[in-house]
Formats: sequence, structure tokens, C-alpha cells
Amino acid sequence: MKISTLKLKNIGVFDEAIFEFDTPNGTNIHILTGPNGSGKTTILLALAGVFMQNTRHYPEHESAIFLNKRVRFFEKIGKNELKSYAEYKFKTGIISKLIGCPSCKNFHVIKSGIEDKVQEYAKIMLSGKQIPSFLFEFAAFAYSGYRYIQSEKIDVLSNEVKINPLENSLDFVKNYVDNSASILQWIANNAAKYYIAKGRGDSNAIRFKDAINTVEFILQEITGKKTFFDISIEPTTVLLNIDGTSFDFDVLPDGLRSLISWVADLLMRLDIMNWKDNTPILERSIILFLDEIEAHLHPKWQRKVLPVVQKLFKNAQVFVSTHSPFVVNSINGAYIHKIDIVNGKAILQPVEISKTSNSIDAVLGEVFGVDEDFGLDTEAQLKEFYSMRNEIAKRNQVDEVKFFEVANKLAVSSEELNNIVQFELRQLNHITGKKFQL
Repeated sequence: MKISTLKLKNIGVFDEAIFEFDTPNGTNIHILTGPNGSGKTTILLALAGVFMQNTRHYPEHESAIFLNKRVRFFEKIGKNELKSYAEYKFKTGIISKLIGCPSCKNFHVIKSGIEDKVQEYAKIMLSGKQIPSFLFEFAAFAYSGYRYIQSEKIDVLSNEVKINPLENSLDFVKNYVDNSASILQWIANNAAKYYIAKGRGDSNAIRFKDAINTVEFILQEITGKKTFFDISIEPTTVLLNIDGTSFDFDVLPDGLRSLISWVADLLMRLDIMNWKDNTPILERSIILFLDEIEAHLHPKWQRKVLPVVQKLFKNAQVFVSTHSPFVVNSINGAYIHKIDIVNGKAILQPVEISKTSNSIDAVLGEVFGVDEDFGLDTEAQLKEFYSMRNEIAKRNQVDEVKFFEVANKLAVSSEELNNIVQFELRQLNHITGKKFQL
């Protein structure tokens, strides 16, 4: 179940926009970039919205609330056309359409032409209870970097995790208190089951730790540190052991707490889902909507997130919004959907393909429109220096005392700036025949 096209009409900053997500090169990762207010989160909300079917069914879900707020009109154009809508095409060829309904003032699907599997999926999200008999064929999850996990006391095995695996699954920023308790309870329960099964000589005991081991592997890959979950007995608490020292979750850095929050939540939900044909977790067909997951992460970690996701979840379609050049150039073959704001309107630029061979400077310039290499004060000084240098090269009259003052101020600032200034002075010597020297 992959999305191939999204069309937005009068949604958020988009008058009309069509996003193509077909991937002839086989990569299913789509990166959304653009300045603040360009509609990146709106796109993610709209994509996730097709699995909700009707935002009025989710009065307390932040994704449904935010999506409804982005619908400009709950009005008709003539008899049949709606002024605001989102239209989707799946790779199966099925087309779905969510409309700004003038009757109920909510965003909901038109009943005709909707794939039964999507409708069934939406009903499961609303069921509010476990559905052990249902066999999943696909699933969709939304996460933001602005969420955290916190420490909780747990009660091993007597408090089995019994959530609907789709409950709040499309809320980007979930209630971290309730959510973290579920995650830590799941970790403790599975660890207990593993040791009980192992003690009984069960040769397949490792099955209880497979998903948790995957979480630990992801954390180690991204952080570069030996990391695993540690269970404290009295009181029973889940800790995180980093390079031999165990830490309470409340004292972990925000970036690590955020990373664990969404990675562990994803693996927990996949672990408790019954999947058609018993497909292994990492081979399942899923869609991930990731909104600025690099938030709070050091650049060294930012550049490792997407490669790990791509490596492990081979059948996942991933939509990620980002302000980080380290995320953009971290993988090859991803589709970069760049959005600009022109006269207050969102304008889509031609899709580009990510390359790890592109430098951070190139990504900053070509994707993010940042051409400056230095801070604002230094850039102003460089602009003045280059302006006077150009006039001297044209043999126009210039205050050379001031020119050397600016040149010297730049040269003593850093070795890199000194090299730039010295190079330009040598060029002036060659052009003018005069001797320019600090």
C-alpha cells in the first residue's frame, strides 16, 4: 500500500499542488524541504489523513485537529466540486479523495471509489481496543522529533501492553507520559518472557527480544555507542545502558530521548501487530511520516537516521520533512521535494535526487538557498572587502587605508579568512602591477 500521487487544492498554503511519489529508481524515501511556513507539515498531515478517512472521528487527535485547521474552505463550487480537497492515488491504481465538507465542517473521504482496505484500516484505528484476530497487510505511523520518553515505574508481566497498535499512530507528537509507559512496559515484559523461556530451554526464546534488539541496534548505529536496555529490579525500572553506565531516561539528552521515543514506539507497535503470512517485522509494508526527526540531534546523528531506516525497513515508504542538510545528503537516491514561498504562495520546484557525493555546502546552496559560508557580521565585511577589491581591479579610486583596515580585520579573524584575503591581494598585485601586502 504505497501512495503514488497527492493533489492538494486550497489546503494550507497550497492553492493547488500535485506531488508525484512514483519511484522508478526503487527508492521509497521522499524528503520535503523549504522555509518555515512553506507547508511541509501540511503535506505530511494530508498524507496521513487518508488513513483517518474522517477527521470528526478524532476530536482529540492533534493530527486531525491540525489538518482540519488547514482546510481553507468548507464550501462547494457549483453542484459537485468542492473548494478544498486532497486527492490521493495509490500504486494499486485506486484513487481516494478527502474533502472539506460544507455540511459537517470536517475533512472526510468521499464514499465512492475508496479502497476497502483503507476504510477497514480507519475503522481499526477507531476501535479503541486490541484486535488480535485482524491480520495486517500494511500500516502507517507518524512521528515528530519534538517528543520524548520519560522514566516510569513498571509492573513486569502483571500489566501486559494491550493497546490497539493503531491507537494515536498518526499523531506526530503523542502524549509522552502515556506513550512512554507503554514502551517501557513492553520492553520489561518482553525481557521477562525471554528469560523465562530461556530458563525453560525454549530454543526460540530470542523471539521475545527480536524487536527490542532492533531498537538497540538502531540506537547504536546512530549514536556510535554500545547501547542496551537494562532492567533495575527494586523498584522495577527500565534504564538505558550507554557504554557500561545505566541511566534513568529522565536524565538522558533530549536528542536521545526523542530518538528512543519514536524508534521504540514504532518497533513496539509492529511487534504487537498480527501480520499476514507472519511477515517478519523488518520486511513489512509500512508508511512512515517523519516530521523534523533531526530536532535535538547532533549533526553526527542527523546524518545517520535515514541510512538506518533505509537499511532496515526495506519495504517502507518514507516521507520526511527536514531543515537539515545533513539529513538531505545522508542517502543516495531519495526524492527531494523543494517548496519555495513566492508572494505568500507555495511553489513546487522540480524534484531532485539526493546524492551523498554532494557536499554540505552544495546542499545548503542548492536545496536550502543558503549561499553564505560565514556569520552575518563576517559576510558584511567580506562584501565590503570584495566591493573595494573590484574597484581597485578596475583601477578606480579607492580609500586604500580603509581597504587594508577591512582586509586586516578579516585576515586576523581565522586562518580560512586569512587565506582568502592573501589570495585576493596576490590577484590584485598581478592585475595592477602594484604591491598589495598586509
